[in-house]
Amino acid sequence: MKVWLDAKLEPEVQWVWAKTAHCALTLLKGGCVERISLAPDQSELTAEVTDWMIASDSPAHCTVHPVDGGVKVSRLLRIPPQKIPADRVAS
Repeated sequence: MKVWLDAKLEPEVQWVWAKTAHCALTLLKGGCVERISLAPDQSELTAEVTDWMIASDSPAHCTVHPVDGGVKVSRLLRIPPQKIPADRVAS
């Protein structure tokens, strides 16, 4: 699995989004993380993870993603507002 550690920027679809160090560490400790990408501007978030990776000799490949990385348009479900037909509105 590929983990994207960033509290602000949403990752591309193929990445698992870890918004906290605790979440990233839980995934890393599970042993199925092949690659982890760290936020370049959130050292307080990434320091605990990198320290653990070094101390544990983690096999996960570690990179730092660009400041403007991640998706350009959010994947959140957006449902356009719909008008309720007049005959369905309770009076």
